Amino acid sequence: MAARASCDHGRIVAADPVVPEFVVPDFAVPKHKVGATLRLLGQAPVEVELFLGESAARHSGHERPSDLLQMAEPFLAVQLKAGGVLFASRHNILVLSIASDVELGEEDLPVEDLAAEETKTADVVVRLEDGSSISGNVVYLMPVGHRRLQDYLNALPEAFLKLRNGDLVHLVNKERIVLVTAH
Repeated sequence: MAARASCDHGRIVAADPVVPEFVVPDFAVPKHKVGATLRLLGQAPVEVELFLGESAARHSGHERPSDLLQMAEPFLAVQLKAGGVLFASRHNILVLSIASDVELGEEDLPVEDLAAEETKTADVVVRLEDGSSISGNVVYLMPVGHRRLQDYLNALPEAFLKLRNGDLVHLVNKERIVLVTAH
């Protein structure tokens, strides 16, 4: 509603108070839910749903579960499949397991898939600080002369190691790894 004003010998006098009409658009960011299994330190695994954005801040394509884990905020909000919301401390996440196609995608091939002849694959067993183990393979691309598994593990800038195991990808918190055994 616009204010009406009148003129009184050169002065403008407001007849009605100014009450702006705001139309607040829907600022919700489109997200879609994906299922995952979350293992926290000292807790039993729990089935959760993650909310992924249609676009990612760090790469082209949609947001991936690994993007959520790389954020600076100390807590990750997830919806429990049984109902309710859980705010998980990223530091205390042992493993987040998700479907391969959700993490790896199909439309954007990772660098290691584009340079298959230069890529290394290592079958490993990862022992976590809670005494549990998880197995799978690590696929990585490193410069010539630095292609050992040790080089990759030490150079990995992400906080979570991507461990492939069939139709699943396990995102393993590097801070919670006790040892990695290569087969």
